[in-house]
Amino acid sequence: MLSQLLVACDNSNDVKTQHKISLDEINTSACIFSERTLASTQAASHHIDLLNKSIALFLSEPTEDNRLALGESWKKSHGTMIISGTQPSADDLPASRSSSLLYHIDAWPIQPGYVDSIDGYPSSGIVNDSTVSLSAESLALQHGFSDTEEIIFGFHPLEYLIFSKTALDYQQQEHQQTSIKAIDATQQTVYEDPSEDPIYRRRTLLRLLGNELKDSVSTYLATRLEQVPYAPSVSENQQQAARTAITLIDVAHSHATRGFEESLLLLDSDQSHSMYSQTTHLDVSQRLGSLSSMLNEPIWLSSSLRRVDKRIEQDLQTTLAQGILIVEKGQFSESDRARLVTVFSALSHQLADLRIKLGGDDY
Repeated sequence: MLSQLLVACDNSNDVKTQHKISLDEINTSACIFSERTLASTQAASHHIDLLNKSIALFLSEPTEDNRLALGESWKKSHGTMIISGTQPSADDLPASRSSSLLYHIDAWPIQPGYVDSIDGYPSSGIVNDSTVSLSAESLALQHGFSDTEEIIFGFHPLEYLIFSKTALDYQQQEHQQTSIKAIDATQQTVYEDPSEDPIYRRRTLLRLLGNELKDSVSTYLATRLEQVPYAPSVSENQQQAARTAITLIDVAHSHATRGFEESLLLLDSDQSHSMYSQTTHLDVSQRLGSLSSMLNEPIWLSSSLRRVDKRIEQDLQTTLAQGILIVEKGQFSESDRARLVTVFSALSHQLADLRIKLGGDDY
């Protein structure tokens, strides 16, 4: 999608619009958007590297302090991916390839019992199933094996392993390093093969998931960087200006759509995004923050949208302001959750109306 900002319109698919868009305004918006996309992409890559370093440090010294530091690193890394826009519609990746990568990066909700033990089921999960080999190839077969919520790759299995476990769950007994047999400190189970020990498998899985996430994110972000335009100007006539506006609307709409999905699951506390790290409110806040950055400072897409339809643009701003007032509370009441669903739904429809006004199709 980003590359569309640089591509002249095909005459057979010209956008017909009666709205006079300022070429200076839309070109400035497009260039600032490109610069911010590059910066957010680089930040996401940087924080993924830091996340893997935090995993390595924690596994070398599995203390509670290092687990808490790892949790903070996870929050920053996941947050920068949200800001960078982890949606297929925000990129030029082919749909199937994009969906596959994103399903390996930020799929949710997950079934925690598919990953590791849960309350009442101490032997559940891949961690406790020694018949499942802990290799990238083997886990690829388990990822979404029979249900889309059977997730083993990405941010959220990592989130569960970091936030729902303690440092003790990763600490190996001293004699395990030298003995042929490994003894689980909780169940006093003797393992003929130390690699069957859940603590050993949990440590292995944590490291493996970190490496796989880094590879998937690197591939995904590398493609984004290839698509970032550097030209100082992208539109030379009204048809190109309309197409550029539609492209930027699509990016904003993707944030609104993902925000709607996240706010809808907020109504079910067992399904909400980033529930184990208790950062769901931050995810939703970042969606609204990204929308605000698109519409207002620094990208100022609203300047062009106001020329398309002043009333819809004003309604869009009002709806956005209502959403921001809710998330500024930090935590959401039941009524706040319901209102956020309405806010994101309205934002999606308002952006779709503006797209249609510019001659684009409805979503």
